[in-house]
Amino acid sequence: MRAAEVLASRILFWGGVLSIVLMTLGLIGSWGAPGGLGGTAPSSGGHPSGTAAPPPGRSWGAWGAPGAPQYTSFGQVGRALSRWPVEPLAVVAAGILLLLVTPLASLLAVFVVFVAAGDRRYAGVTVLLLAALLLSLLFASR
Repeated sequence: MRAAEVLASRILFWGGVLSIVLMTLGLIGSWGAPGGLGGTAPSSGGHPSGTAAPPPGRSWGAWGAPGAPQYTSFGQVGRALSRWPVEPLAVVAAGILLLLVTPLASLLAVFVVFVAAGDRRYAGVTVLLLAALLLSLLFASR
């Protein structure tokens, strides 16, 4: 039981730290990007560009830039990270995804420890928790 506790706490801690680092790097990288944090301040109630609505058929997207990418899947984030130069928003999205996946990784690792130790009761509880997380992800993605 102690091994599972230590493993879970380390995975959760380092997953959280790494996700914060990625999100911070993405925010810093977006400082000079068009529509990023270093852009002009919004005028009264409008967008930084000064317009009140996005162009027809387009949304403001992330960071409020017209046509800026919106990442809604692991695949989109992976493709954006594989291009050079890397989009700062993709780095932020990767940090957020890592933060969301960290509890799942922790549960999987703990499940392996319980199975290796022959502790069927805790392995069963872990399976129930994994099922609840996966179901919530399934319902959240719809």
